Amino acid sequence: MPPRVLALLTDNSIPASGSAMGQESGAMTAGLLEDLTQLTTRHGLQVLATEPGANVQEAHAVQVRAHLKIRCSFAEFAAFLDDLSRGPRLIAIDRFDFVTGNGGEPVLDLWVTRYILKQTEGRRSS
Repeated sequence: MPPRVLALLTDNSIPASGSAMGQESGAMTAGLLEDLTQLTTRHGLQVLATEPGANVQEAHAVQVRAHLKIRCSFAEFAAFLDDLSRGPRLIAIDRFDFVTGNGGEPVLDLWVTRYILKQTEGRRSS
């Protein structure tokens, strides 16, 4: 496996134990919102609101969801997406919509999901 792929998988995985998943749920959501807020700040975007979504436990992964409202132009959003795609996290844009804010400025409604893989024990030879 190429080192870059291995690093991406390692950086986006946690132990698969069930008790750890429940305890880390809030921390995973807070981490996602913190990562996104730092990225928006780097691009000069103004985060108006953040809302955690429901986390989804799957057999081999956890989906951590969030909703953000961001004041920005479409060009600023495109630059944000470019930077997000180059980052170390497995984050998907589920949907987005531009609406007109109170002052007539564009406001981005953004729904995202971060994928975190559950670590499993390596295969053993019989």
